[in-house]
Amino acid sequence: RLAGRRGYKALQLVLFQVLYHMVASASDEASCPALSYPRMLRGVLSDDDRRYLARIYFERVRPSRSSLTYYNLLRHLGGRREERAWSIIGRIRAKVEAQFGAGFELVNDFYSYRAASSCLFVDWHQDGEFWLTADGHPTLSCTGFNLWIMLDHHRMNYSFDVIDTDRSRPLYAALYNAARIVRRSRPRSANATGVVPFNTQNAVFGSSAKQRRKGLLHPAALSRAARRSGVGPRPWINVPLAPGDALVLRQVEIHRTDAHQPESDQWRLALGFKVMRRRAVLRHGDLQSPFGKDSLAIRAQWPGLLPEFSLGRPLPLVYNRTAIDRLDTVKLSTQGLWMLVEAGGRIFCPEVLCTPRAHNPLLFILPTMLILLIYGYCQRPKSERQSRW
Repeated sequence: RLAGRRGYKALQLVLFQVLYHMVASASDEASCPALSYPRMLRGVLSDDDRRYLARIYFERVRPSRSSLTYYNLLRHLGGRREERAWSIIGRIRAKVEAQFGAGFELVNDFYSYRAASSCLFVDWHQDGEFWLTADGHPTLSCTGFNLWIMLDHHRMNYSFDVIDTDRSRPLYAALYNAARIVRRSRPRSANATGVVPFNTQNAVFGSSAKQRRKGLLHPAALSRAARRSGVGPRPWINVPLAPGDALVLRQVEIHRTDAHQPESDQWRLALGFKVMRRRAVLRHGDLQSPFGKDSLAIRAQWPGLLPEFSLGRPLPLVYNRTAIDRLDTVKLSTQGLWMLVEAGGRIFCPEVLCTPRAHNPLLFILPTMLILLIYGYCQRPKSERQSRW
């Protein structure tokens, strides 16, 4: 009799989850169009184009040991006349318009290199920048995505970890319920959490979220919530990708760099673009996020290269060839000095990947000040240097 009751309850739970998934999916996709986007796009880049972009990374970005996560391709475009790269960006824009319609813009770029010694984002998160223009409009506020294009790999033909909104909808309901912003249909049941309000005006699990919400994405807490919601202890997927194919990461999807340790000869290189509808900017970005810090850094080091995201104005055209070609190349010539400063900072603070220590500002500021003092001294006439020394 007891076994029969347990079996009946298990059957009830399965039937409820199937019904919930059917009803909630239709409601969620009506308020968040990004949920209906395809999981991947094939053949976004030709072999020649992807190899060319990979060469930029391996020959210019990686040897310079750039401290930037975002806008390394934009910095490359600003420093030289780049016919080939501009034509590739044009073809990517055409692919986006053909698949998703007009009105989308590329907001940033990021090279994503993964190997045994390289790992970018170890914590689960949402990308808060998608919500810079969010106003709760039912069909326009939840339309962003990351286009993450596989450039090349060696025995690592798959994406980072993604908690898929199709497969793990009950888990999203549980997480949003725990964050206290979900509309419940059956308040007394932990599994019956109602429709997920994906179309929020702020990122629920972005970099600026409260610590209590971030705690919900701690690996142990997330695994526990996944089991309770019926998704299973491993709620994420890794999407298989051939070189030239692209993962489409939907705006609300929680993700992280794949946490398993690759073998010593495994590696993967991708180039991502954040794609958003060109709407009015309604809030400032989080200056403590990687995107916020890199935006400040690139504006300080290369004035005019990255336009401002001004409140009340449409998203700027970041990859605007006409504007970038008009930039005074003398203003961009300080790149060598900043590379020297970055190198000096790493003498005192070696890059420790995937740990907070690598981002300690004091360990960067102090050696930077020392290098600037030495640089200023070397600019003085030789006779004055000898007398003052």
